[in-house]
Amino acid sequence: MYYFDWAATSAMSEHSIEAYCETARNFIGNPSSIHGEGFRAKEKLEDYREQIASLLKVDSKTIFFTSGGTESNSIILNSLFRSPNPGQVIITRMEHSAISGYEGILREKGFDVKYLNCPKGFINPEKLIPLLNSNTRMVICMLVNNVVGTVQNLKKISEICKNFSSSRKIHIHSDGVQALGKIPIDLLDLGIDSASFSAHKFCGPRGVGILYNKNNRILPLSSGGGQEFFLRGGTENLPGISAMTIALEESLKDIKIHYTNAKICRNYLEETLSQANFTILSPSMESSSEFSPYIITVSAGNVPGEVFVRMMDKAGFCLSSGSACSNNAKGNNVGILRYMGFDEKTSLGTVRISLGYSTNMKEVKLLAAKMIEVKNNLSL
Repeated sequence: MYYFDWAATSAMSEHSIEAYCETARNFIGNPSSIHGEGFRAKEKLEDYREQIASLLKVDSKTIFFTSGGTESNSIILNSLFRSPNPGQVIITRMEHSAISGYEGILREKGFDVKYLNCPKGFINPEKLIPLLNSNTRMVICMLVNNVVGTVQNLKKISEICKNFSSSRKIHIHSDGVQALGKIPIDLLDLGIDSASFSAHKFCGPRGVGILYNKNNRILPLSSGGGQEFFLRGGTENLPGISAMTIALEESLKDIKIHYTNAKICRNYLEETLSQANFTILSPSMESSSEFSPYIITVSAGNVPGEVFVRMMDKAGFCLSSGSACSNNAKGNNVGILRYMGFDEKTSLGTVRISLGYSTNMKEVKLLAAKMIEVKNNLSL
């Protein structure tokens, strides 16, 4: 089996698995307990928080452990509902369902939801200016798009928001799930207020993640025992946090090596598949646009993406016709592509190829050859 669905999830690294098992065996206490084992667990928890803060070059007080990107996003968005005065929320058209799924709830609660368009997967920060007003409470923009891999200019978005309002701060949140461990990130330089991350995207375990948040006005998603500085109640997943810390350390240590390898593999796929009449939806390697080399989305045209993915699966290749979450909501990925300006035929035929740290050229060549073969057979 050849795995090309890393954007959905990645396998845990060996060191991450070892860290999980070691912590589970040796730190049995609840970090909130007031006995010796509890104190040991609490000390270890804070050690991991400091390590992750150091890796991300931020204050440890801005690092909160959660169950993953979806919960991290939910904490930020649900905090809006605790305000007695609904305002305006601006969301990009290409957000993951963990964000876009809140549109209806926001409107029900009286919020004015505005959208930023995303032609070909890119946000033009200047288009944000006419949308801002005195009631703008939050601007939400993902860093790396999970469908086509485009990278957004969050720094410019932050500058525009800060220049617009000096009296009332506009909270800027970013879904950074597809970015951490893949592309260089400087959270302080980006100027954002919060960001969500998931361990299983960079070879850590499922069910654990990070919320970076420097806004002390954010309120908890649910009441609990006061864990995570009262922002996220519930007993912390210490073995998962341990494994996530190791995985993050590993991914950042070798980020340049992995990035270069991903670019080489992606370049081969783009050249080979485009010559075989696949439409490349992700930015071209020849363009000056910012994009993650770990994601390349193509369209087989008349062949529906889901059919193509099933045929490739039978041949031993794991691909995606969208994000793993959008696969549970029919048409969600196609809708995002239509917002990006792609026509219906192209959107329905999309296949997402996502690369990982261990992807090699031999596998990529086999993938391209099989994709061309399947396309030709299905087009007969």
